[in-house]
Amino acid sequence: MLDWHDELNGAALGGGRAADGGESPERTFVTTPQGHVVDLSVGATALDFAFRIHTDVGLRCSGALVDGKPTPLNVPLRTGQSVDVQTSEAEAPKREWLNPSLGYVTTARARSKVQAWFRGQLAESNIRAGEALLRETLERLGLPADLERLAESAGYDSVHALALAVGVGDQLVVDLVHDMLALENNQDANRPDEPDAGTGTLHDLTLTAQDRNGLMLDVMAALAELAVSVTSVNAEADRQRATAVIRLTVLVPDMATVATAVERLRRVATMTDVRRNPIEPPAA
Repeated sequence: MLDWHDELNGAALGGGRAADGGESPERTFVTTPQGHVVDLSVGATALDFAFRIHTDVGLRCSGALVDGKPTPLNVPLRTGQSVDVQTSEAEAPKREWLNPSLGYVTTARARSKVQAWFRGQLAESNIRAGEALLRETLERLGLPADLERLAESAGYDSVHALALAVGVGDQLVVDLVHDMLALENNQDANRPDEPDAGTGTLHDLTLTAQDRNGLMLDVMAALAELAVSVTSVNAEADRQRATAVIRLTVLVPDMATVATAVERLRRVATMTDVRRNPIEPPAA
């Protein structure tokens, strides 16, 4: 059992403030299974809650039950909910926790604890992981993984320096995606891939999954959460292999939303791959 009681006493407000109608609209008050009330910022998640309880609880967090139901770690909590954090000695922080578009940690405390853990790992390990994450992200988005050119553009002395910054969470991958787009279009950050005000750009996505009932509903729900408009859908199922390929055209305001949508869709149950199709250059 992790010894987190002393830290919890500093986080808990005690009493029934969350239940008596006196809560602040700018704060969220949730309870532990033992009835301790914990004060969090609005939008905080179960992972933020775990780090609020104790650093070791956050670092070893494997899941959470909210009001007794399994709940993703990046779902915002609401006042009055009961949160039971699951931990395991085999668990360790994941780099996706540091991706702000995925919403796992929303508090400075939680983010700093996650980053501190990664900084404590061997530099070589962070470099390998950072480079792999960057390559995978660029390839999923249909962009070239030209890390040498990207490192120079982003102001790093080498690919290793760039990968290390990604690995420890100092460099956001989504910013590097924008840099690569600018390089590809040979323009600055206001490249054509960015929409005009009030419009958007169309992007084709290809999704591969194990087929199941409700798959398309879950895909559409995931995009609806991000306010992404779907302009066309084509789905093919291989009944013998129980696989499905879904091709979507989506209307999004910017490339950051595309990256977020791809990551969100990858987390749909039974999904095996999500990719943005490269934009073909116009015929001469």
